[in-house]
Amino acid sequence: MLRSSTSVVANIVEGNVNLYLAKEVNFLNNSLGSAGESQFWLEEARNTGLIDQKTFERLDNEANEIRKMLVAMIKKVKAEIEGKKRIA
Repeated sequence: MLRSSTSVVANIVEGNVNLYLAKEVNFLNNSLGSAGESQFWLEEARNTGLIDQKTFERLDNEANEIRKMLVAMIKKVKAEIEGKKRIA
């Protein structure tokens, strides 16, 4: 859980410092995958009794929101690529 959840942020940061927007999209995509993996581990934690249902639902909802934000970021960067401009 720790590896996949910190990978979400690490990939965002690594992608954001690249000069090439296409590479940024790749890192955001990796971040999206790590967010999905984190949700899997949340399910495992619930299924094995490490967290209760209420905690699972709260964290799963937050993970869903993060995934939506990542998709929006990917779309924004792709639009920048199509417009051949970098928005600061």
